[in-house]
Amino acid sequence: MSNVDFSKRIKDPSDLGFDYSYIIPASLDIPPYLYIQNRKAVELPTEYTTVKRKGRGLSWRPGEKAPNFVFDQVLDNFTKKSVSFIDDQKETDAPFFLYFALTAPHTPWLPVGKAVGKSKAGDYGDYVTMVDDAVGAVVASLEKSGQLENTLIIVTSDNGSNWTDRDKEKFAHRANYIYKGQKADIYEGGHRVPYIAQWPGVIPAGLVSNQLMCTTDLFATLSGILNQPRIENAAEDSYNMWPAYTANIKTPIREAVVHHSMFGMFSIRKDKWKYTPNLGSGGFTKPKDIEPKPNEASGTLYDMINDPEEKNNLYKEHPEVVAELSSLLEKYKKQEYSNK
Repeated sequence: MSNVDFSKRIKDPSDLGFDYSYIIPASLDIPPYLYIQNRKAVELPTEYTTVKRKGRGLSWRPGEKAPNFVFDQVLDNFTKKSVSFIDDQKETDAPFFLYFALTAPHTPWLPVGKAVGKSKAGDYGDYVTMVDDAVGAVVASLEKSGQLENTLIIVTSDNGSNWTDRDKEKFAHRANYIYKGQKADIYEGGHRVPYIAQWPGVIPAGLVSNQLMCTTDLFATLSGILNQPRIENAAEDSYNMWPAYTANIKTPIREAVVHHSMFGMFSIRKDKWKYTPNLGSGGFTKPKDIEPKPNEASGTLYDMINDPEEKNNLYKEHPEVVAELSSLLEKYKKQEYSNK
């Protein structure tokens, strides 16, 4: 048991400018397991769970748990809270911002009801269909309340899927599409994620952008939409990508983007090139680290336009690009920001 007194005030998004907050402290597999609403525990974690469920992606870490906390109901509870919040906004003309952090499809994978067996890609695939349903419920509530036409909706993820070679052998589904590696890796499968934006009448339907962008850009992008001035020494890696939402902009808006693996490996992407000064995944995929052999490349350089699967290492063929990107990466690391 921890020494935390959950009966006292708890820091949450309400301390960061949100008017209302309803969260759990971490992902669905990390204790303590309880709901926190506006800095207070909805119910104290007076129980302790030691459940170890058998099966890929089904277990969670043992720890303190509130009696009302039912793991396979959390996603539905958050969806209902989001829908309720949207319904409440129809009584006012004031703009609102909703950040809906889904517990799925992170582990534990807990599909329920009609989702079970729906995807033919195991518990993970079934859980992903519940993400679709949750997003659909939010869109439906906006439409029902008459707010859909005047709402920007953004759906994305924080990293690639934890989809292993063993999963690929078992299922035809490719959670990270064609990309190499998985969550935590320096490879593209660890970082390339879907990014979908909708705003009827503002964002042209079917527009696809090839701009290099990162979720860190949300800060500057939303500030730009609201015509807010840039805050000094804040969001120093954020670019205003809004022009790419409304038109097929060819000129790069962002200079480059830095990747970082779970175990400390860096990579940098600029234009079509992706450079990594090390060999190996730097994450979950084996081998994590590879010692370079004499007279062979000590890092990787991939042409991500013509080789998105990172199969053809061009490190030795383009030393000038390696030098440029190595210098830019070191510059960013030294100054501790990529945009200011």
